[in-house]
Amino acid sequence: MTRSRLLFNRYRMREELDKIEPARQHVLWQELEHITSTINDWQEYGYRTANEWQEYGCNDPNYFIWLCQTQLNYLNAINCLYPDKKHIISGGTELDLWCESRIFLGLRYTASLAKLEELDTAYDAFEDMICIIEQLMEIPEDEFELGCSSPALKGFTLKSTFYWFEENGKEYKHLCMKHKEDAIWIIPKDYQNAVKNSWFDVMRADKRFDTLFERLNQCVVCREKQLINTL
Repeated sequence: MTRSRLLFNRYRMREELDKIEPARQHVLWQELEHITSTINDWQEYGYRTANEWQEYGCNDPNYFIWLCQTQLNYLNAINCLYPDKKHIISGGTELDLWCESRIFLGLRYTASLAKLEELDTAYDAFEDMICIIEQLMEIPEDEFELGCSSPALKGFTLKSTFYWFEENGKEYKHLCMKHKEDAIWIIPKDYQNAVKNSWFDVMRADKRFDTLFERLNQCVVCREKQLINTL
């Protein structure tokens, strides 16, 4: 059991009603995040990267299309969202605390559609996913909070903070979303690398891909390594 679930059980047994609701929301968020996760062992290891979706290899794209649609429809329904097919990934609304799951599902959904050469739907999915990343990276504040429209998680938020991480002499902008001991990372550079995978090759012949990939490139914000003055 996680610490939050143990606390929830304790508060319930002791009838500490003022403490139950925050603990219940934390446990519910963890369970819903696990259901909509694209990586089965995410809860065990506590992290995932944009390339881990490839371990499934999209060997059965029909299955993964069904799985992504099921997860996205579930995620949207619990948030009282019923978007059209072009916005199934983003939910057709403003950013919410599920944006990391939406991005990962969007990667798999797009790759699976591309393998079946359902290209119009694949480009719609790809653009919808990129819109989420664009909205995140355009936020001017270094710290902010993200909530959602689920009635069961009213008032629940993730504290979100932008950080800069060094790689090959440059610093890249990443986003960390946290609630207590749990943290989720959004790393645009990883998404950029994932889309370079061969599963997306069939999409590259269309100019739409170049336009969308350039929009994704613009989300990878980097700068020269900042020297720290130790004097």
